[in-house]
This record gives sequence, C-alpha cells and structure tokens, in this order.
Amino acid sequence: MQEFAPPELEIHKLEFIGEGFVYGKLYDLGAYPGVILSDSSENKVFGEIFRLPSEQELEKFDQYEGFYLNDPEKSLFVRKIVPAYLHDRKLDCWIYEYNWEIEFAELIESGNFKEYMKNER
Repeated sequence: MQEFAPPELEIHKLEFIGEGFVYGKLYDLGAYPGVILSDSSENKVFGEIFRLPSEQELEKFDQYEGFYLNDPEKSLFVRKIVPAYLHDRKLDCWIYEYNWEIEFAELIESGNFKEYMKNER
C-alpha cells in the first residue's frame, strides 16, 4: 500500500490500477503484515494493485520482500501470481506470500491493513 511503502521502492512512479482483493488471511507480523493465500472465498485480503513498468522493478521488490528466486525456501516472502479481484474484473497479479511460521502472528480479521493500522494508532 502506498502509504506504508518505503521511499526506496518509489511506489509513486508506478501506475495505480485500483484497490482490490485476493483470497487469503492477513497477519500482523510485528513490523509488517503478511498474507497467507487460500482458495476459500471466506477470507479476503484487501490491497492496492499497480502496473510494473519493467522486470527490473520486480527485482527491487524481490529484494525488499526478502525473496530469493534461486532459494525460495530461505525467502521471507515468496512471489506468486494469483487472481486478484478489482471491481468486476479478475486480474493475474504478483503477490508476496509470507513463507515462515505464522503461529506467533495475530490474524487481522478484516483483511485490511490500512483499516487495522488506523485502529491500532
């Protein structure tokens, strides 16, 4: 999400497509949220969808998210293509799914990190 992205990712330079959701659960991991994807339509995780201008941008995000293309097992997050839903459209989008143990984390029931942070402050 734009308001939580660090400056080095330069989110403002990306084309904003809109707000959408994926199926899964969202967790508070302390310093950041993490998504665990699901096929169930019972749980939605809400976020923002952007168009990346190049593969080079993807490498910058991989580094930030702790994703190692050649060693996904050691990655903090794993990059995947999943269906995301934007109004009445379904788009295939990259997402970073949390890859480590989740037992310690608090479930964000709403699936909306922005809303969750407003209530936490």
